[in-house]
Amino acid sequence: MRPESSHQLYYHEPETQRKPETNAVVPELSTEVARIRRKGTREEPLYLLPDTGFNVPKQIDLLLSNIANGLPFEDSFEQVEQDVQGFKVEYLMEGVLFPIVLNRARVGAEDRIQATYYGGKLWADAVSEQERDGVIKRAITGDGLNGKVGIEEHLLNAPPGSMAVLTSPPEWSGYPGIKYPDTQVYAIEVLPDGRLCGFAIKSNINIDQNEELAIRLGLQSSVFEEELSENERIKRIINNYILLNPSENRGGIKWAIDEVKDIKGSDVAFVDSKGRQRMFSEAYEALKDPESLWTLDDFTRALIGRFKDQVLYEFSKGKIDRRNLEIGLGRVVLELADRIRGKNQKVTTGQIDRTSFDPRAILADVQSIPGCAGGCKVNSLTPRTGIEGKRILYCTCPFCGKAVEAIIEGGTISCPKCQKSAPWSDESTAQAA
Repeated sequence: MRPESSHQLYYHEPETQRKPETNAVVPELSTEVARIRRKGTREEPLYLLPDTGFNVPKQIDLLLSNIANGLPFEDSFEQVEQDVQGFKVEYLMEGVLFPIVLNRARVGAEDRIQATYYGGKLWADAVSEQERDGVIKRAITGDGLNGKVGIEEHLLNAPPGSMAVLTSPPEWSGYPGIKYPDTQVYAIEVLPDGRLCGFAIKSNINIDQNEELAIRLGLQSSVFEEELSENERIKRIINNYILLNPSENRGGIKWAIDEVKDIKGSDVAFVDSKGRQRMFSEAYEALKDPESLWTLDDFTRALIGRFKDQVLYEFSKGKIDRRNLEIGLGRVVLELADRIRGKNQKVTTGQIDRTSFDPRAILADVQSIPGCAGGCKVNSLTPRTGIEGKRILYCTCPFCGKAVEAIIEGGTISCPKCQKSAPWSDESTAQAA
């Protein structure tokens, strides 16, 4: 298997595709990327953010694919903005509460739920069939659950004040070598005007406590009486998502937080990668200004604006050197991480102090975040990333021809799509490059 960086370097835009407005002035980030590339291959891989939950190559794939397929540039770029924002809130800031931003939409002859910032992509299509044997995806669609209405159908047809809650325990994920480090409770409410308001509540409650939560929210305790393996228990919890009408909803998102906190028996939701106790009180505080969770602050907007200028400049050259964009995006994410977690924490402008910015040090810090190590970000109800994962190589499988996150373990490299393997040694990296 050869790394993606060794081929398909240039993206050529179709002649019929309308190009975004371009920028002929060399942006600051383009100059910085050129400096990085002059240092050679030893420096470049840092900015692909290996072993983190932010997949830089796939972000660039998505951006270029959307533009090539006719999605307006601003909409295409908004997806990048929101993925950076989501990574910031869930991982860099290690938040207790983060948003699930959804909207109703008419798709053909039916009403559906879309992921708001993903260019019309359906919510159900953003969740992988592989995750936990497909039970999370089927919880949304309702397929294969003995006729039980899915979460999407419930939210589309239920009156204001209705809610759906799905609790997703830690451990087994369905992905090879990936375990989830935490519980995420997804609570989505129908607002008085019919809009949807959803959040994920992160904590370290265990599988037993997940079952207790489901019972507190309205499930019969008899559902959990049969003895099952851990993996089957996890699937049973997810399969038994809670659908509430207004009379059963006892307080919306706050009620869900209350119940998780009460089960935990403490205000401490979990302990983050820096050893700090993260409190449920942070979740209550975030609920007072929920838009702040998906709205870019001035610093983040300024950083991502630098990347946007670089993208427009690349278009102005007539062809896209995707490695330039990968390094540029990775650089922006590392600078954002340094602003939140590193030596530049007190920076108030959009400019990082270059004298104190150490990309290797801040990358190592990001790799240490629970949920980031292993580098395999998966399509889920909201972004989730495994811990204790194996080494990951973003590459094209020579057997099935798919771009994959191949798993390196025990002297072999394995494709998660076709399940085929090949011998691997660390010398392979140098040979492939």
